[in-house]
Amino acid sequence: MVNHLTELPEWIGDLKELRWLNVSNNQLSAVPTSVQQLKKLEWLHLGGNHLTDLPEWIGDLKELTWLNVRHNPFTVDGMRSLLELKDKKKGKVDIYFSEIEVRVKEHNLPMKEPLKMDL
Repeated sequence: MVNHLTELPEWIGDLKELRWLNVSNNQLSAVPTSVQQLKKLEWLHLGGNHLTDLPEWIGDLKELTWLNVRHNPFTVDGMRSLLELKDKKKGKVDIYFSEIEVRVKEHNLPMKEPLKMDL
């Protein structure tokens, strides 16, 4: 399912207790700075948007431990921003960037499994 949000409202940053945010499958081309105010955010799903990179401040979200950015057209610099995030968080964040097909041996069926970026 594709949604049509092209931006998030600035008041999203006022949700100080927010721990999970799913804005996947929209039309976002940038992560709004208001998300920077979500100090308790642990889980952020940005998959299926139009992101080409991530803002530097995303690594300052101290509680963030899970980030999904699959199905975004990341540039080379955008890929670099993912590496920098992983470094800044000292490996304490799981970043899901792509999918790989895996075969379930018992049934020989294709299955999608997230590719976890372990750097």
